[in-house]
Amino acid sequence: MFRISRNELVHSYKGLKIMANPFLHQKAALAINELKINKKAKILVLGSGTGAFDKRLWDLGYHSITTVDLNQQNYGFRNKNVNFISLDLNSRFSQEINVEFDLIICLEVVEHLDSPHNFIRECRKLLANRGTLIVSTPNVHGYFSRIHFLLYGYPPLFLTPPEKYGRISPIHRTILEHFLDEEGLRIRKIIPVSSFFAFVPLFSLKSPIYYLSVLITSLILAPLYLVSQNKQNGLLSIYLIGKK
Repeated sequence: MFRISRNELVHSYKGLKIMANPFLHQKAALAINELKINKKAKILVLGSGTGAFDKRLWDLGYHSITTVDLNQQNYGFRNKNVNFISLDLNSRFSQEINVEFDLIICLEVVEHLDSPHNFIRECRKLLANRGTLIVSTPNVHGYFSRIHFLLYGYPPLFLTPPEKYGRISPIHRTILEHFLDEEGLRIRKIIPVSSFFAFVPLFSLKSPIYYLSVLITSLILAPLYLVSQNKQNGLLSIYLIGKK
């Protein structure tokens, strides 16, 4: 039975920092487990960061992993059996990879790209006919996002300057559905990710400000958190996507 360790630090996995919502990787791993994907499946991870999710996949028994990021400087999962490719995901990266995959995973990356539609198109070219594409992105159509936009004029999680975290492409679900339909894809399931921690700046994770931020944010967002548990209103959304 698949379980998440109670002692696991939500901001890292076995020493590798999670460059995303601290509970996102856990939920994505649970989703993969529920899909019952063959352990011999070919997996492509796009935007691997430190390699925290690659390591998690390896521990789950998936050992045919190709991983992509712009550079290998921050990649900490040193495993000679994992194929690391340095590519710009704003490019036509499918031409460089040119292999079909049973599972393509992209967690908290698409909102950083110049053209989400181009990204979806490139993923479709690499996805096997019965394969699954897993994409996560901030949910900009839920209750919290709508209230945040009304108060501040921009969606939550897009408040940091682009030069820091580079979130430049908020994607409403209906727009994503349009992109997918254009490429012969469809959403099979939406999994919400709801966490107060999503709004704590990554740079403060080890400082006292972090713990104070969590307390204050929890008190302010408690009412909204209660309505953010369904697939429409999660603070983030994980989309399980397949070909039509």
